[in-house]
Amino acid sequence: MDPKEEEALEFVSIAEQLIRGKNFRIARNMLNQAEEIFPTAKARDLLTFISTELASVPERTPSRHSVGRRHHIVNSMPNEVPKIGELLTTESDKAVSSLLTCFIFSSKC
Repeated sequence: MDPKEEEALEFVSIAEQLIRGKNFRIARNMLNQAEEIFPTAKARDLLTFISTELASVPERTPSRHSVGRRHHIVNSMPNEVPKIGELLTTESDKAVSSLLTCFIFSSKC
């Protein structure tokens, strides 16, 4: 048997397992690879089967809520990151910062 044919049949057998697990999109990719390597009738038949199965399954689209959330996060990010000194406005903030620095770096303060 031709090595290319063996490799293509291996892709087809993996695709069959994926079809049993309802992973049609990944199986389609495997079968397309098999067809590029060595075209077989079995791969073509499975691709036809997958096409009919995928036609009956609606495409998953992100919900309006998740798209809006990503949009909000991206738009709320500052263009420049502020420096620590700009964030610390009160004396107590600066004291807490220096204590944390001492604690983190285990230096004597």
